[in-house]
Amino acid sequence: MLAVELLSYMLGISTSGMVFASGMALLLASALVGAFADRSKPKLEDLVTIGIGVCFFIWLAWKA
Repeated sequence: MLAVELLSYMLGISTSGMVFASGMALLLASALVGAFADRSKPKLEDLVTIGIGVCFFIWLAWKA
């Protein structure tokens, strides 16, 4: 998603950044699901940090 945003910028195509923000939200959400599916116990602070990141990028994509 970052590469798509970069290519759009280099070609002069105006984007709102929604592609990047939604890609980051998707990446962090999959990290959160992967942490819960992992057999080793993830640390709570790691899960909270990833959750906050997901919420931030969802909010950013919504505002864009």
